[in-house]
Parts: sequence; structure tokens; C-alpha cells
Amino acid sequence: MKKRPYWLIGVVAAVIFLLVLFWPRNVVDDSTGTESSSDIKAEYDAAVKEQQQIVMPKKDSLDIIDDLYKKDKITEEQYLMLSIQASYDHDNLDPKYKGERPKRYDNSYLLRHLRLKFDTLSPDAQDALRPFILMPDDPGSYWYFGQKKMSILERLSIVPGVTAMDNPTKTGDKYTVTNNFGDAFNGKAALMKTALDEAYEKYRLLGMKEPKDWVAVYIHDLSASGDMGEEMFGMSNGTSRCVILIDKKNEGNVLKSVVAHELFHCFQEYIPLKSYTNEKWMWESTAVWAEEFVYPTHDTEHVYADYMFSTLGSDLLDDSQGRDYSSYLWWFYVYQKDGKTGTAVKTALDDAGSKGMKQALKDRKGIYDEIKEYALWNLNNDPFRYYSDAGKFPDKQPLMDTNLLVGDDQKTVNVNMGAGGMIYNHYFLHSSIDKIKFDLSTTNKNIDPGIGVQIVYRIGKTWFYEDVSDREELVFCRTRPPEKVDEIYLIVSNSDLDSSINTDFRIDTSGKCKPEWSGFTMYQWDHSFSKSVSDQVISKEQSAFASFSDRGYMISRDTLIYDDEADRFILKDQRITYRYETSTSVDYGRGCSFIWERDSSSTWGSDFIKYDDEDSAPIRMVVSKDDPLAYDVREHALKDPKNFLNYKSYAGWYKVPCDPFDGMQSGPPILYEQKDQSMVSGYGEGFNHDITANMSSDGKRISGSGTGMRVIDDLNIPVDIVVDYYYG
Repeated sequence: MKKRPYWLIGVVAAVIFLLVLFWPRNVVDDSTGTESSSDIKAEYDAAVKEQQQIVMPKKDSLDIIDDLYKKDKITEEQYLMLSIQASYDHDNLDPKYKGERPKRYDNSYLLRHLRLKFDTLSPDAQDALRPFILMPDDPGSYWYFGQKKMSILERLSIVPGVTAMDNPTKTGDKYTVTNNFGDAFNGKAALMKTALDEAYEKYRLLGMKEPKDWVAVYIHDLSASGDMGEEMFGMSNGTSRCVILIDKKNEGNVLKSVVAHELFHCFQEYIPLKSYTNEKWMWESTAVWAEEFVYPTHDTEHVYADYMFSTLGSDLLDDSQGRDYSSYLWWFYVYQKDGKTGTAVKTALDDAGSKGMKQALKDRKGIYDEIKEYALWNLNNDPFRYYSDAGKFPDKQPLMDTNLLVGDDQKTVNVNMGAGGMIYNHYFLHSSIDKIKFDLSTTNKNIDPGIGVQIVYRIGKTWFYEDVSDREELVFCRTRPPEKVDEIYLIVSNSDLDSSINTDFRIDTSGKCKPEWSGFTMYQWDHSFSKSVSDQVISKEQSAFASFSDRGYMISRDTLIYDDEADRFILKDQRITYRYETSTSVDYGRGCSFIWERDSSSTWGSDFIKYDDEDSAPIRMVVSKDDPLAYDVREHALKDPKNFLNYKSYAGWYKVPCDPFDGMQSGPPILYEQKDQSMVSGYGEGFNHDITANMSSDGKRISGSGTGMRVIDDLNIPVDIVVDYYYG
């Protein structure tokens, strides 16, 4: 690994690869705010109305047939026959297998399954299905231009088309493009060639194995199936090659994205995946992601967002109801987390090729935290929007249970989610609630190591986040302004990819809180900048660019005990949430040699700590020497932060070998990555500050704010600090 250039620490930018995770929003808003019951009811009604607009996708005929096959209710041969008919002759499909008419992007995975299992089929089935594995220039092929599409299950003879094929246009040694529709489609053929060039180069530079032979690409009429494109291996004279069919109705950016999608399938063929008969999720979800990878401003991948946001509670690897396509969202998340280099997706595909799709995901470092974080990202609601897109990311929210909670009530909430699934509960709190307690004793990480529990809540205009996965209960005393919660999202996730979870938690709004001091101290910082470093790069690329970022926050929600002898406040207990991220990057803006370098690290965690010994409990505030109604705020370090803090780092570079004479690429790309995930022993740098909080005239509130400083090498990073405690 090359050492980080010495100047990187001083070169700082808004790092496009640093994730804006878990940041509390509007934290400087001093208004605890109070909302009337009518305001809360109006917000609740609006949220319910929004949820009513979410439509769950219905199962189509292919879903029904897939389900029967997975349950061994039909044979593999029956599965292939029925699936082909459902796709290309739906009107004549037996009614007992009928659902919604399939509206798939393509049937590439089905056609691959057919090709791989063709030799095991009965002679009658082979006769019926052979037209679907022949090259489009074979008169016996279903795909032959001008072919009359007849029912394969009736085994009618295939009548050769009478329209001669134009001579295909060879594009280098990589692919041919054939246009059978005359001069009117020459523009589309040219656009397809452009897309093939652009996508092929992106996949090659990503380090994917290239197709061994040229790819045959056709403009085609796919109206019978409604597919946008198809990819398959066509058979011809005992040999086969990758074939792409692009429906003639596709236009503009959609046309280019469909080409990128289907070409990615060709590259997938050469990994190859561990199994092509039960890993459709991996096959299609990564191909939809490839549309974003090649054309980040087209936004064609987001057409599947509705399917995903309405089915997040299902198994992560569920491939029904369009989830094989809509699960591109998982790879969109992984891609962004990886700094949008694409290497994480490529590595996942390679791993799936060697050990299978599910095992590849289970072996990912930190999969528990990834799925939990993915669940938070998918809340996708202001102010918790984390997805960044060169185009426009969809304004979608998960399907969730929305309720208006009232005082003096108790309820049990069922938590039923698939393997790798996540569920969302949304609550508005009526003014009649003095105290709300969430009993999580049967829904926490200690009960089931796969469970993650996160809470996002609003007090007045300020939003807060806590990871409460290890907690058995969560309590808010709404009679205290710093805890007067108006709105709550409770997110439960399951990182176990083998087993579903069916449990519950309980909500109690009948209690009252005893008067005591409580509130929070919050630290938040965000420092980043960038500049050109062309003058510091030997080859003097004008586009060489470096960036650095350091950001984080720590929130401690405390219950305090007043020590009247020393006129100070000590901690009785605290709920603490911490996150710190730093990143450096260099992009050299060149076609070969070193392309980029990255370094990043994250430290994060949440915990609840109770201090039983007042003599050794940390001091939060002590009376000021200058003013008896003011208190100096103390910073303290936890005794054993390693018990709850996690650490993850990444270092890597990407290099394309150069010929020393002509400066052109001279070998396959090289990716070096070093990843680490381990526990850490402390917070790192502290917060140097001199903050004083003032007591209100009625003696029931102590609050203040100011700026501290983090010192890293020669950088002084400002830290915003807010303190707010209340007696009640």
C-alpha cells in the first residue's frame, strides 16, 4: 500500500465519498416547541394519507410458477415450460397458474436457466423450447426477424420469416449491431453502438472478465412479452455466443440504459455465478445497478423504487414481486458506501461466483451494521435522507404502520420480518401523554443477535437519532421540555439472512415521571474542503484533485443528580450516541497509471450507562466561579468505550498499467484494498471547550451553547456544542 501523500491532511474537501450518516438535524434550534393536539392530529392524518398511496405489488404469473417450483410442487421441466408460456404466450396459460400479466425488464435469467438445463429435458420439451435458445439469425429461432409467434406448448411448427436480415454492422472486435427495421431505425442503431462502447469500457475498467467472443446485438420487436430487452446465449452450429435483443420502442436515455443493463448480463456470464437456477436476485439487482454505474444521470434504475419501498419487510434476497430488479437499492447503498467506485459490487459478484449469493453476503464484514444502516437510509424522509444521486433519488418512504398514541394506554406491537428484512413504525404523540415507555425486552440484540433497533424522534423542531439495539426499554418524560417528544420512527431490522423474526414490543403511555434533572449535551462538527493538486503531481494532470473531511457528533442524554454541597450536577445515567468519520481521497484524472487513492475510517456506537456510585460518577456541570447562576459544562470520557464503539477503516488504490512509450493501457487494472473492522478503545481526539450554561429565572432549566475545538495535526476544527437540562 502506498503511503498517503504528506499534503493530504492539509487538503480538504467536501468528500463525495463520506456518508452523511446519523447526523442530528436542526440541533442549534433552541425551540423545544410545543404543538397542539390539533397540529399533531393534522400531521398524523397527512402521514396516514401518504401511506395509503403506497401500493403493494401483486404477484404475477411468473411469481406463482416460481413459488410452486421452489416448493417442489412442479418439476423443473414443468417450471421451464410454464414460465416460457407465461412470458411469451400468457393468454393461453392454464388459469390455475395465472396471476398478473408479467411486466419484467427482461427474461434473461429464465432463458439462461433454459439453456443450462436444455439437455436434461424430455424430447417433447426440447422440441417446444428449442426456438428460444437458437441464434436470432436461425430461421428456426423464436427470435428470427419476421417470425410468426405461435404457442410453444401447442408445439406448432415454426414458420421461417420472409424478411431478409440486413448485414450486421461490426463494431471493432467486441460486438455487432443488427437493424432489421430499415433506415428509420439507423439513429437508434447508432445510439446503441455509443451505449455499447460506453458501457463496455466502464465494465472493463472495473476489472470484470470480458466476453470471450463478440456479442451479437439486435434491434427487435419484443412486444409479445413486453420486455425492454433480452440477453441470452444463442446456439448456432454447436457453438454459442452472447446475444442481446433491444426492443424497438426504447428511446433516448432509456435505450442506452437498457443496452448497459443487457451488456452487464453478458459480463456476468463470464464470472460465472455459483448457480444460475436460484440466484436471480443477484443476477438482476446488480444489472439494474449497472444502469446507475454507467449512466448516473439517467435515473432509469429508479423505476423499480416503488417495489422495494413497499416490500422492505420481506426477505432481503426475495426475488418475487419484482424484487429481483428493485433490490438494486441494496447495491445503490453499497456503491455509495464504497465511494461510488463500483469495486464493492464487483467483489460481491466474484464472491457469489465462488461461494454462492447468500454466503457472499453473509461473509461481508459488518453485515449486521450494514443491514441496520440500510434500514435507516431507507427511511428516506427529511431530515434523514442519505442517498445521493447525480440525477434525482425518488421521494419514497417505506410502507409502515402509522399510529396516533394517546395517554393512559398500553399496546403490543407485532414485529414480523423476513430474513434480512426491516419494518417501520411511525408514531405521533397526543398531548395527553406524560410518559411513554417502549418495552424492548423481547426485541433487542441480546435476545437475538440479528436484531437491530433504531429510533428517530422529534422534539419541537429538532430531530434526534439513537441506536437502541442493546436496550431493554426506552423512556421519555414528556413533562420535561428536553424530552417532549412529538413524533417517533421506530425501525427494527434483521441481519440474519437465514431466518425470519416474529416477536413484539410493548408501548405504555399510562405512567407518570418523578421530578428530576434531565436533558442532553451535544457535540457536532463538520469540516471539509478541497483543491486542485495538479502542481504536486509529477505528471502534472490538470484535473488532479484531492479532498479531506472530518465530521462527527456525540449526544449524551442524561439524568442528573444535584450535589448541593459542591453545587454541581453529576450523572445518574446517560444514553450516549457517537459517530466519527474521516476521509481523504485523491483523483488523478488520468486514463492510466494511478487513477485514485482512498483512505477512510469510521467509529460509531450507542450505549446506556447507569452510575450507581455517586462518589465516582462523572461531573456534568459545576457552578461557575464568576456567576452563582451559571454552570461550567464538563467534558468527560467514558471509562470503557470499547464496550460499545465499533471501528472500520478502508484504504485502497486503483491503477491501470501504462505503456512507458505511448502512455496507453498495457495490462489489466489493479485494485488494492485493505479493510479492517475491530473494536476501539476510545473516542480519539476530545473537544476542547469553555462552555457555560445559565439557569433560568424559575430555577428549572439550565441551558447554553457555544463552540469548542478539535485539533488534528495542524487543523483546528470547530465543534458546535448545545447544553439543555430541565427539572420536572
